[in-house]
Amino acid sequence: MDGNDKNRLAESKDALIDIYQNAKLMGKPLLLAINHKGDIDTLEVFNSMNLAQLFPGGEASKSLKIQACDVTYNPHVEPHIDPRIREGFNWIVGLVQEQMKILESRRRTDIKQEIKEKIERKRTMVIMDRDLRRNRTKVVPI
Repeated sequence: MDGNDKNRLAESKDALIDIYQNAKLMGKPLLLAINHKGDIDTLEVFNSMNLAQLFPGGEASKSLKIQACDVTYNPHVEPHIDPRIREGFNWIVGLVQEQMKILESRRRTDIKQEIKEKIERKRTMVIMDRDLRRNRTKVVPI
């Protein structure tokens, strides 16, 4: 996310809310990397993007990290990476490892639900196709 353009915060907020309100993503760890050369006020970002609505019950303190970073970081060229990017990645990898059992259980539940929905859609299509075929073959008396 571009942290240098305050006008883009609203756009980023809307996109993030649309994505993160998917039931399969809700409550899962989120690393919000903000491209900004200096430090940022993470509380200001949290409040201006109304991120509390994505993390009910204070879950934000456990499942959300707002990390400033500089994608143009250049201590003497080479592909050096801003250490804050590594810090953010280390945080989310650690959190995923810590929550692996919970996340894996949710993943399995999501897959089972997707399979049920796919079967139901297929069943509906078969019924609709059958009904359509019956209606085509009916002889209508003149």
